[in-house]
Amino acid sequence: NQSPTAADPPEPSTNPTTVRVFFGTDRRPIAVTEASFANEPTSDSGRLSLGWCDVSIPRLVHRTGEIERPTYWTLNTTDWFENPDRHFVIQVRKLAGEDEFRTSLRRAVDLGSEKQVLLFIHGYNTSFDDAVYRSAQLAVDLKFMGATALYSWPSNARLFRYAADRDHCLSTLPSFKRFVREIARNSAAKTIHVIAHSMGKNAVVHGLAEMALEQDPPHFRQIIMAAPDVDRGEFERLAVAFGSAADHFTLYAADNDRALGAAETLLGDPRIGDSRPMFLRRGVDSIDASSIIKGFLKHSYFADPRILADI
Repeated sequence: NQSPTAADPPEPSTNPTTVRVFFGTDRRPIAVTEASFANEPTSDSGRLSLGWCDVSIPRLVHRTGEIERPTYWTLNTTDWFENPDRHFVIQVRKLAGEDEFRTSLRRAVDLGSEKQVLLFIHGYNTSFDDAVYRSAQLAVDLKFMGATALYSWPSNARLFRYAADRDHCLSTLPSFKRFVREIARNSAAKTIHVIAHSMGKNAVVHGLAEMALEQDPPHFRQIIMAAPDVDRGEFERLAVAFGSAADHFTLYAADNDRALGAAETLLGDPRIGDSRPMFLRRGVDSIDASSIIKGFLKHSYFADPRILADI
C-alpha cells in the first residue's frame, strides 16, 4: 500500500490503489452530508469543514505525475465516462466532526512506520475535487508511507480569476492556521511535510509567520515550495519570522513559467518561483526546473516524474 487504505468493497480486476485524503477547507459546502464544496468561501467566517475523501487510482494504467480523468479528446470511448478501472475516482466523500476526524487521522498515521503526514496546499485555478485528486496522486507517486492531508482554500477554479483567488488565499489564513494546528497537535504524527504549489504558498508563508509569533508554533520536517507565487521582498520579510519553522526548505523555480510571468505583469513585483534570477537565501535549497517544464502555462511542473523523484 502506498498510503493508508480505506475499508472499501472488493477491488475490481485492475486492483486500483485507494488513498484516503484528509481535508480541511473554508469553501462553501454544497451538500449537508457529504464533502462537496463550491469554488467560493463559506459565508460563515472562520468555519472550517473537516473530513476525508477516498480516491481510487487505476494502478495498471496510471502514469507517474498524471491524473487520469474522463475526457472526450480520445477515440477510446471507455475514457468518455468515469471508470474506476481507468480513472481517478472519489469513491467516498465524508464530512466529519473534530473527534471523528482526529480518530481516523491518528489511525492513518499509526499505519505508517514513520508516523508522518504529508500536507498539500494547492495553487490558484483549482477546484476542491482537483485538489483531492492531486493530493492522492502525490501520495501514490511519492510512495508516501503515512497519512495524506489537504488544505483547500476557496479558489475560483477559473483561469482569469487571479485577483479574486489572491484575495481568497489571504483571507483564508485563520482557517488555514487552525487546520495546521489541528494536524500538528492532534494527529500524533512525529513528522509533517508540506508541499505548497503556486499561490497556495502565500497562505503558507503568511500563516507560518503569524504562528511563529504565537505560543507553541508547529514545526515541519520539509517545506517544499513548488512554483511559488510569492513576492520576493515579502518572502524575505516574512522568512525572518518563519525561517526556523522547518528543518529543510526546498524551492523549485523556472524561467519560463507563464502563470508567474502573468502575475509579475499584473502585480509588478518579481516572484520567488521565477528563476530570472534564481532566488537564493541561506537555508533554502533552490532548484532550477526550467529545462524540463512543459504544458501551456508551464506552471504545474512539480508533477513531472523527474521533480517527483527529486522530492
